[in-house]
Amino acid sequence: MNSPNPNPPSLPPGFGSPPLQPGFGPPAPQPGFGPPLPLRRSPAEVTFAVVSGLLLGASALLNGALLFLFCFLGDGCGNTDHPPACDSDGWASVAFFGPWVSLAVAGTVMALCLRWAQRRGRTPWLALLSAALVHGTGLCLVFYSFWG
Repeated sequence: MNSPNPNPPSLPPGFGSPPLQPGFGPPAPQPGFGPPLPLRRSPAEVTFAVVSGLLLGASALLNGALLFLFCFLGDGCGNTDHPPACDSDGWASVAFFGPWVSLAVAGTVMALCLRWAQRRGRTPWLALLSAALVHGTGLCLVFYSFWG
């Protein structure tokens, strides 16, 4: 008859269940692992994040206002003096989705430029400038497509 081993093999440090503590709270840290280090950002990184977030919010607000204004674009199509957008089909889709596509393309350009700047150790502000130029160009193309 086999008797159970009274002394089971010990596990290496860091394995097994954490020791129980009385009361509530997290278990004690395992040996060899310290507390996680806090993530510290430089003031330039925080400033860049705040400025880019504010510009993204302003762009979304501008696109929403343009969407509201472009809802009334077809009101003048019954007159003899109507805007050029009434002459062809599909321009309403450009009016509604053009600014949002422009914002999405600008976000993609910014992400690619940020990755490029991070790999080369360059400033991220050029990525923000390039995204602003792409979005502004897209908005200009939307306006030009309607009012020539």
